[in-house]
Amino acid sequence: AIVYIIKQRFEYLLNPKNVWSLLFAYAFLILIIIVIFSTILNLVELSKLGYITYGQCSDGFDPDLISSDTFISRNFFYFTAITFFSVGYGDICPMGLAKIFSIIITFTGHVISVILVALILNNYLRKNEKEK
Repeated sequence: AIVYIIKQRFEYLLNPKNVWSLLFAYAFLILIIIVIFSTILNLVELSKLGYITYGQCSDGFDPDLISSDTFISRNFFYFTAITFFSVGYGDICPMGLAKIFSIIITFTGHVISVILVALILNNYLRKNEKEK
């Protein structure tokens, strides 16, 4: 069901009826992507492969830190959104496998932004060609 919804939103991005449908499809697609990555980060913590913390970042990751870190954060949606939009507020630090997913989330955010700009320009140019 989620794959169908993503596919449908992507089709709206490729062939929007107007600017509002393009923006709605974009916003809905972003929301789905953020929820998916938030869920992945939650699964990473549950499998003890990484976590996110309000504490200090370190290169050394030990799965035992997950249960003993008093600054542990479970605000996966917030962290994913801040990372996706490359704001990088710096209040939450990824540890372990969460660092790799942070890089993937940031990369995905940049790719989606580039695709959106390309789609808007493409639709604008296509509309101008039809008017001539």
